Amino acid sequence: MYNKNKITVGQKDSVGIYIKNDAARENGEAINTGTIDLDVERTVGIFVNKAIGENRNIINVKDKSSAGMYGSNDSIITNKNEINVSSEDSAGMYALDSNATNTSTGKK
Repeated sequence: MYNKNKITVGQKDSVGIYIKNDAARENGEAINTGTIDLDVERTVGIFVNKAIGENRNIINVKDKSSAGMYGSNDSIITNKNEINVSSEDSAGMYALDSNATNTSTGKK
């Protein structure tokens, strides 16, 4: 699954891109090459559950209790570009029983 343009998440408790249960490992990856804006609280830009997620462009975390990328249940998340966090109680990357990598060219 690819985002090549812009996703704006404007509803609480929502996700921009979501992959679950090995879907990304067998059929590709959840990849952001566009922009993801998290405009409200309790949102996630890329959420993978037992899958792979990758940010290659920009994720903007603008409100509280949110995460640019979230990996759970043996997932792999990688930030290769930029995650901007402008709110307290939020995270650029959050991994629960998963692996998270921020490359040397990335920011978080």
